[in-house]
Amino acid sequence: MIAMTSDELYNRALHYLSLREYSQQELRQKLCRLSDDASLIEQVLQELSAKHLQSDERYAEMYVMSYQNKYGILRLMHGLKNKGISEEIIQQYLFQNQEKENELQRAVLVLQKKFRQPENQINMKQKYARFLAYRGFDSSVCYQAIRLFIQGTDEI
Repeated sequence: MIAMTSDELYNRALHYLSLREYSQQELRQKLCRLSDDASLIEQVLQELSAKHLQSDERYAEMYVMSYQNKYGILRLMHGLKNKGISEEIIQQYLFQNQEKENELQRAVLVLQKKFRQPENQINMKQKYARFLAYRGFDSSVCYQAIRLFIQGTDEI
């Protein structure tokens, strides 16, 4: 492994952050591939955080904004946890504007996008439920969304 100085690691981290937002855990993993010195990596990460160049809050906000129309709350929460985001930040950005009706509306829209015409057969209802569950929607939301999707009701 190449021994990188603090400035080289800092510049590499800035390059990564110029491409997209990274959580601190993701950035740490990328920098660990470049240097074995954990204290140097932590120093660079603290410096970036102090200058507000890297922020887990900003990453969580961007992540939720990017994926909220495709996935349910459960999948978003799992994704943020996997990226090393703390529980407090997850609660702050995931549940601030997420109401049950909003979740239900998004589930119906996801179903409408994937399955153009609803079918009222038991095997299709099961397929819809599996699809929504995989996308991270709660089971009660799944069943309400399937009912609304089959009824063809736009009033959610």
